[in-house]
Amino acid sequence: PVVASAITEGQQLALAQESMRAGLKTLLKLERDLQIASQIQRATWPRELPVHPGLEIAAAAHPADETGGDGYDLVPIPGAVGGPAGSGTFLFLADATGHGIGPALSVTQLRAMLRMAVRSGHGLAEMLKPVNDQLCADLPGNRFITAWFGQLDADGRGLESLSAGQAPLLHYHAADDRLEVFKADVPPLGLFPVLPAAKPRRIELAAGDLWVVLSDGFFEATDPAGEELGVERIGAVLRRCRARPAVAILAELRAELERFTA
Repeated sequence: PVVASAITEGQQLALAQESMRAGLKTLLKLERDLQIASQIQRATWPRELPVHPGLEIAAAAHPADETGGDGYDLVPIPGAVGGPAGSGTFLFLADATGHGIGPALSVTQLRAMLRMAVRSGHGLAEMLKPVNDQLCADLPGNRFITAWFGQLDADGRGLESLSAGQAPLLHYHAADDRLEVFKADVPPLGLFPVLPAAKPRRIELAAGDLWVVLSDGFFEATDPAGEELGVERIGAVLRRCRARPAVAILAELRAELERFTA
């Protein structure tokens, strides 16, 4: 019985070790797949930001996991045939519900559709319906995407803004030290087959003004007591750093979030 018991225990130990090896192999493969997905997602973010006279642009993304549901893009708008070289820049920031590979794929799909729309010469309001139609067909019932679309004038003096569930949007007016907060224009994409009619909002950018679009990862970040960072604290950072370069302001927003959340 002693010998038989030892043999049985040895067999059980061998089976357990084999199961652990198989599980570890699966985990390592999953980790490699996530790293590849992360590399693919990061490759879709612009490597160089467009240059506009008298305007500074800064942008960044910090996924909570290897991949995330947030994404952004800045796309030069091609000029008409025989006309000027370009007619401005298309911008967007999007946030798909959830975390991980699924939302990352949804945002990447949206980016591809928007780039095709920009190259086809569609305006902000024109591209909204076909994009929403496609996302309604593709996304599961409990999934949606909030998105902000912007179009900068070629001279960088003005901006057209249209938001589908992405809010708040912030406009700091330097002339009177005032923070203007905008709500979304229409519901998020992929939720309703028919969206309300929406006309892009015209934003005039004066000297020293700031236009800021952030995902809810900023506004809804909480401190150890559960209080959210919120608009007022973000506005205080903008006022404190308003004279700094755009890159420095964005870095300070990130630093404030890390200080607040500890």
